Amino acid sequence: MLLIVTVIFLAGSYPALMLSGFSPITALKSRPTANTTVGLSVRHILVFAQFVISQVFAIGALAVVYQLNFFSQFDMGFTKDTIITVSLPKSHSGQAEAFRNALLQSSNIQTVSLHHLPPVANNNEGGFVKFNHRESWEPFMVRDRWADMHYLETYDLKLMAGRNIIDRDSTTEFLVNEEFVKKLDVNDPQEVLGKALYDDNTSVLGTIVGVIKNFHHRSLQNSIEPLAIYAYPSLFRQAGIRLKVQNISHTLQDIQAAWKQTFPDRVFEFAFLDETVANMYAQEKVASRLIWLFTGVALIICALGLYGLVSFVAAQRTKEIGIRKVLGASVSSILLLLSKDYIKLILMALVIAIPVASYFIREWLQGFAYRIEISWWLFAVPGVLVLLIALLSVSGQTIKAARKNPVDSLRYE
Repeated sequence: MLLIVTVIFLAGSYPALMLSGFSPITALKSRPTANTTVGLSVRHILVFAQFVISQVFAIGALAVVYQLNFFSQFDMGFTKDTIITVSLPKSHSGQAEAFRNALLQSSNIQTVSLHHLPPVANNNEGGFVKFNHRESWEPFMVRDRWADMHYLETYDLKLMAGRNIIDRDSTTEFLVNEEFVKKLDVNDPQEVLGKALYDDNTSVLGTIVGVIKNFHHRSLQNSIEPLAIYAYPSLFRQAGIRLKVQNISHTLQDIQAAWKQTFPDRVFEFAFLDETVANMYAQEKVASRLIWLFTGVALIICALGLYGLVSFVAAQRTKEIGIRKVLGASVSSILLLLSKDYIKLILMALVIAIPVASYFIREWLQGFAYRIEISWWLFAVPGVLVLLIALLSVSGQTIKAARKNPVDSLRYE
């Protein structure tokens, strides 16, 4: 409400002040203005401010789109395409295994893994650990991924050292990532193999049997943390299904048939993993759409304002234009005469907009552990775009005024 009142007040006060400054004789003669110096000063300030704002928005919008495109193409260290995750009900582990076996009967399904979460998820599940029977806890947190032995194959996670875990009831085997080894100040991953690991989160003691390459287990706003993968069947809440073919609709029918066979009274819920990953950046996508909207509105307002101001100046300088035409001035020289002040303002606005936009972009990018590099073209492209829009707004009216018959211009008053 304060913004609305302020805008209405400012929008009404300027023309009211200008009109109140007209002398009666000037007004009766239909002169455009009587206070040229003050009027031009205020108009220049308004145009300058509009173009600073519009260019900041345009630069910011391009940066957001560039960052989102960076996310979509970033290698997260695992396969997310053609993978479906299905939510499992709390049930006996035998039912989950039966569901997995039923799924593998379909020729359209490549592998199935039972787990708590896929490789990437925005959660903080984990705790402290004791490595190699040490008495003290390690000074870092370890994130947990509870999964069966098919987890690596389903999501295409890479082993660096050792072997994959084997599903067993008697003992627990751990896979740890490169970051875990790094936090231990160990150079060779082979040195952690066969060592004991106690996980406080589930109070499980087991043996490290393999080291996997780092993958991004949270969104790209976050850096990679130490991580452990091990089997804990009572916490399996999902099935990760990797598909063989592109016939998604037929494969979904096979999955649903296997579901009804195993869990006839439960609701079937699934999600595509690539869509789940994309939804992690929903807030950034909303911000991108809003910034584009504000950029469009700002540019339209600037274009309309410029058109009105140039029309105003052209009408004010009608006789001058006629005299210049009589003295041999070309259309291009008159176009330059009427538009050069506004081109200077736009270039000055770009000089101010670049550091302002750069500051806000850098502050916004600080929220991401993995982010784009700010390049010169992020500022050049919006600057050229805004300049072209301004030139289009200015040129139409100025060319019209410049091509007017000088006789009519000289008679104007």
